[in-house]
Parts: sequence; C-alpha cells; structure tokens
Amino acid sequence: MRFLTRAQVFSRLTNNGHTLFDDDSRNYNLNIIGIRSKNSKVVNFGCQLMVAWKHNGQWHDRSFTITTFPVRYRLMQKILNPCGSFILAPGQFLEAFEVGVHNYDYESLCQSKDVCVKVYKDSDLDCKFDLCEENTITGYFGINFHYTQDEETTTRFGLYSAGHQVFANDDEFYEFMSLILKARKSFPNRFTYTLVEE
Repeated sequence: MRFLTRAQVFSRLTNNGHTLFDDDSRNYNLNIIGIRSKNSKVVNFGCQLMVAWKHNGQWHDRSFTITTFPVRYRLMQKILNPCGSFILAPGQFLEAFEVGVHNYDYESLCQSKDVCVKVYKDSDLDCKFDLCEENTITGYFGINFHYTQDEETTTRFGLYSAGHQVFANDDEFYEFMSLILKARKSFPNRFTYTLVEE
C-alpha cells in the first residue's frame, strides 16, 4: 500500500483540531496516528499507522500496515459481545492507552480501563460497516493494538480483528512496541492515540 507522508498526516491531524506533540525536551514524545482507509469495503490491511517524534529539533517517523476495521466475520456474529461489533471512531484519545497484556498472551498497547473511547456500534449483522454518528457510544471496549500471529505478513483478514488496531506483520508490531517501551522510560505509562480518515 502507499503510505501518506508525515506532512500529509500532520495536515490531517491539525485540520481536525488535534494536538501535535512536538516538545522534544524528553525523549520519544510519540504521536501515534492511525489513518483509516477511505475504502471501507476493503478486505485486506489497507490502513496506516504512523509513529512520529521529534528529537534534537528533527522529526522522525515510522509507518506500519494495519487495519482499523473489524473482520467481516465479527460483523456477522455476537459471540464476543452480545451488542455486536465495535469500530473505533475517528478522534484523539488523550492518554487512553497503556502498556498491558493482550489476550493474556503478550505485551501490547491496550485501552486503559479508566479512560473512555468513542466507537461505532455495529449490531445489525449485515456484514457492512455502519460508520454513522448516530451509532456511536463511548466507554471501555478493550480496544488494543496487536498482531495476527501469522508466520508471514498477512494481506487478508482471518479472524483476527474484533475492533482492535491490528498489525499485518508481527515484526512491525514489535518495532512499534520497542518505540512504546522507549517512550515509557521518559513518560508515564499513558499514550495518546489519534485516528483520522484518509
């Protein structure tokens, strides 16, 4: 996929009135920005995650291939949640995530239980994404960042995502987490995530 540049991502961030963290007095003051694909009908990993930070006056960034959508299978069943599927809505979620453990399995970036995020609730089981403002609710939904645990880069959905931010490649996930863990040495274990549309 073709990634947006840092300038393009920052433009979307500021045009939506979100905060850009540009104070480099401490190391790894991270901007974690998801860019949701404008094509909500995609069945592959078509979204971008950019991590950008300023060091000694110079910007650095790294982009990863993710999905911000739940897998279609999750839209058609209510096994995980009787209310249906949740899809994280665009917005800036200040200090809403922390280093935790995903699925009792491995260290990841997880939604803090005391901070609400906004999601779309998709409960009609029609296998279509209902990204309408009237479907939004706020609360704790266990939105985490994780990877698929496939041996190689994933290009199509399996049963991985139930509303999380999911990496197509586990090596990229661990590179992302290395930045998170470095930032945690300079900042409290609270991270802001901003999701914008392409």
